[in-house]
Amino acid sequence: MAGDRGTTAVIAVRNTETNVLSIRTGINGGGEAPDSWPQWAKDSFVQAGGHAEEGIINSMAPNEVLEFGGTSRNICEETCYPLMNQRGIIVGGPEFPGAADKTPWRMFWTDPADPN
Repeated sequence: MAGDRGTTAVIAVRNTETNVLSIRTGINGGGEAPDSWPQWAKDSFVQAGGHAEEGIINSMAPNEVLEFGGTSRNICEETCYPLMNQRGIIVGGPEFPGAADKTPWRMFWTDPADPN
C-alpha cells in the first residue's frame, strides 16, 4: 500500500486572490492516497511524483503560497529543505532523530512578520 514507507506531508496553502486556505496531503511517489486514510485526507490529496512535500509545493498555482505544514518524517536536506527555503519558509520546531541526509525538523511555516 502507498504510504507504508516514506513521508506523508500535510500543508496549508493560501490562495492570494481569494484568501482561501486549503489543506493538502501527499505521500512520496506518484501513488494514490492510502485506503486507510480518513476521507478529509483523501479529498485533499495531491497525487504527484517526488517527495511528499515536493509534490504538493510543485503543484501549487502561481497565485498560491505555502503557509504552514508538517511531515511524518524529517525534511530532507537535498530536495525539500532548499525548495522551502527558496519560498522563505521557516523550517524548525522540535528536533527529531533521523537519517544523516535529513534535517532534524518536521514542521515549517511562513514568517508572520514578513509582508510577502
